[in-house]
Amino acid sequence: MSEKRSGMRGLVAVATVLGTGALAMGILRPILPLYLAHISLDPALIGLIISVSMIGMVIGESFSGWVADRLGLRLPLIIGTVVCGLISFGFVLSQAVAVLFVVGFFWGLTRAAIFGPGRGYLADAAPAGKKATYLAITSAILALSRGVGALPGGFIADHLGYHWVFYVAGGVALAGGIAALAGPKNSPRLQLKSEPATPSTASRTAWRIFLRPFSLQCAIAVFTFVNMAILLTYVPLLGTQIIGVSATDIGIVFTVNGLATMAFSIPLGMAADRIGKRVLMVLGLLVCAGTMVGLAFAGTFSWLIILGVVHAFGTAAFSPSALGLLSEHIPAGRQATAMGLYGGVCENSGLVAGSAIGGFIWQWLGPPATFYTGAIACGLGIVLCLLLPRLKNIQSNLEECC
Repeated sequence: MSEKRSGMRGLVAVATVLGTGALAMGILRPILPLYLAHISLDPALIGLIISVSMIGMVIGESFSGWVADRLGLRLPLIIGTVVCGLISFGFVLSQAVAVLFVVGFFWGLTRAAIFGPGRGYLADAAPAGKKATYLAITSAILALSRGVGALPGGFIADHLGYHWVFYVAGGVALAGGIAALAGPKNSPRLQLKSEPATPSTASRTAWRIFLRPFSLQCAIAVFTFVNMAILLTYVPLLGTQIIGVSATDIGIVFTVNGLATMAFSIPLGMAADRIGKRVLMVLGLLVCAGTMVGLAFAGTFSWLIILGVVHAFGTAAFSPSALGLLSEHIPAGRQATAMGLYGGVCENSGLVAGSAIGGFIWQWLGPPATFYTGAIACGLGIVLCLLLPRLKNIQSNLEECC
């Protein structure tokens, strides 16, 4: 019973760190493009600064998963809360472009440290056949925190000024450090008890069998998160510069999007475990592509709200399914490493590309073309989903080799 209570405390602590980290990010992320526009940066430069922060995330999330599997869970969680909170204050120190690039990079580097270890912890704790359901919990927590954060972020920007957005977001991240210090030191590694301490030939063969589907899922994630980057970076500009709504209204859009994603995540994660993860991945990408086409024609605040809810459904269908499919065939004790690589290299590469490319397309071809680009990226992801091998085939190959 004590072991069960300890495991539950660990889950609560990790969930709290993920929640506070995402809340801090949710307060700041939708407002950052508006702040950069407020200090007279053009869309292309805004996209590049955000892309540099995503490059930091690529490095930070990939490395943090490796650290969690080898050195323990607590260190990356503290970096993703305490250190990230302190770095957030750097955005208000100077409006020099070079400083903003440096702060953006280190903000991305540290804020990503919670995601690979957090997902890996829950993936290790999930029983067989319920990977998507358990990992949908992380999607729900992150979506709820992002959604709750977006509303006060816009309100603070409109009523207290942009600098206070960074102060509040940094303070929330620092508060998450308390949960990180109280959290577990290591991942559960439920299956490691029966594994040898050193890598075996079978383990290396398992990684080779895993490489092809991982590479395909990585490419799918890149295209999916090109779409996500365009939503996060250019919907605020669409709303304020084209439609003419306020920063508070943009906060409402992202709040509704986050709450809807939270509501959809666990039911769709359960559906993925029952009817097939690839099916839900394709459905999610179809819905996200349709949302991008809709945004190209959106002209009112109401349409932004509606399309935010529709995109939330697509995200909730795709993300838990993709993470569950990935987790099902990761070798035991390597969940955080693989989740960190997937999030850091694959997802964040899409965020980097989408933020940068979207800015140039916005400036050269106009806002509608930016959102069409997001729809095309989803279409390419759907094509790759159809090439994914079935999980049963992978598992049978693992059994033969091991």
